[in-house]
Amino acid sequence: MTHAGDAMQKEAALNSILAKLNDQGKDSALAILKTLRFAQTAIESEAGAAAGKEKRRQPTRAG
Repeated sequence: MTHAGDAMQKEAALNSILAKLNDQGKDSALAILKTLRFAQTAIESEAGAAAGKEKRRQPTRAG
């Protein structure tokens, strides 16, 4: 199965599960997704900052 097909199948399964949740369950799922997005952003930001520090540490060669 292609990556796009797999992603579509996962999205359909997630939509089916979310449709069955009550309001409290939907609020909880939304809170979890927002927390995951925040964590992913923090990790990416930290990784970018670490890469920037490493780049600054490397000596430059004069041509």
